[in-house]
Amino acid sequence: MRLVILLFISFSIFAFDPSTRSFYQFSEGNYLDLKTDGSLNTIATGSGVRFTERNESRFRKILSSKQATFQWQLRDLTENKIILQSHNTEKLFYGASVTKIFVAGSYLDQDREIDKSARRDLNDLIVKSSNRAWSKLQVSIGFGDENLGRQKVQSFLNTLSIFKSIGFRGYLGELHGNEVNVKDLGKFIQHSFDGQYKNSSELLKLMFISRTGKMRLKKYFSKDMIIAGKTGTYNGPTSVNATPLKVQVKHHTIIFKSSDHFYSISVLSDGHSDDDIASFGHGLYKYYVKGK
Repeated sequence: MRLVILLFISFSIFAFDPSTRSFYQFSEGNYLDLKTDGSLNTIATGSGVRFTERNESRFRKILSSKQATFQWQLRDLTENKIILQSHNTEKLFYGASVTKIFVAGSYLDQDREIDKSARRDLNDLIVKSSNRAWSKLQVSIGFGDENLGRQKVQSFLNTLSIFKSIGFRGYLGELHGNEVNVKDLGKFIQHSFDGQYKNSSELLKLMFISRTGKMRLKKYFSKDMIIAGKTGTYNGPTSVNATPLKVQVKHHTIIFKSSDHFYSISVLSDGHSDDDIASFGHGLYKYYVKGK
């Protein structure tokens, strides 16, 4: 009985506004019937941690510092406009798992039947952030040829006028994949929200049940606020823009609703903490969304 009640509450919370876009109505075709790591999927919300004066100070310090290693963008998705962004939004970062949304989008744009197996792989890719599903879907995009899959992922991004970020995993010849800037990341979220490629609502449904990022951008948002998202994390050697280097990247992009508008916050960082990202994101929300 308790399980039934919890699922009923989840459906009720998610579908609270009948005027919102189809991906916000969790009904037929959703992923709440699937389990991830043994437990049923649930709708993602803020973590509800209190935002303190210390967090406020951290937000203001990052906002004024213009650090090259911390790039960000705040968008009003409903109005399709950038509210505020950092000074160098075209700076490339190693993408880590945040670029999994590019591979998912490319797969969905092929307009295949999303059967039971595909639903599981997409769920594992976005909700669980599985690397196995990442490789499997990239191979599937190329109909069994992973290099062709890489080419198709990049061609898909090019059709969305995304040219500087490289969305595939691995190498294509000498071209190193998985490099992203916050300008392109924000643009992709906007295109997904606007339905600019086939089945984009499927990706958004998955992002609204993503389990990662509870201590990043979701941390200081209230527990009754539904938040979609995707993170990326990597600490080690890699290459960016043909330059070998060691990175400590932590990324997060989220979608949420405030009043009657949807917004996105995207942060790409190298060498910063989870709480830097959490404090900064909530500061943006507090002063440029909620307080406007």
